[in-house]
Amino acid sequence: MKQRHQGFTLIEGLIALGIATLLVTLTVGWGRRLVRAIPSDDTQFFVMLAYLEQPGRYQYLAGDGDLVELTDHTEAHKPVRLSVDHTNTLRLSNQNGSGNLPLLQHVLAANWQPIGKTGLVWLQLIREGHTKWETTLVDFRGPAGGS
Repeated sequence: MKQRHQGFTLIEGLIALGIATLLVTLTVGWGRRLVRAIPSDDTQFFVMLAYLEQPGRYQYLAGDGDLVELTDHTEAHKPVRLSVDHTNTLRLSNQNGSGNLPLLQHVLAANWQPIGKTGLVWLQLIREGHTKWETTLVDFRGPAGGS
């Protein structure tokens, strides 16, 4: 009778070595260099605009440059502000800068320019992964009748 040797075959050894290499790579963090970052979704920009332009909700008060102050008519005329924070997130917050709602991530810079006293504001912003400024007109005219 033929005697069987205990141990691994060459194939089993290579598979074990491959699994160990994969685990070490993931643990050390080399995997992050091999995986390409997912580009930002352009629909986030339009979702942010749809939220800000809810009919009659926000009315423009003041602001220029990277900060806009608004009145929220659904919250008993509560004053709120739009600004980009230190984490590159466009946020809607109260006057003190707390109690915020993140609207758009990966914003490198934002520029708000009011158009006279119409309640319309030009928004220019640039996001990570984009080479051009995105420009749009945002309607902050508040409720109909100017209440």
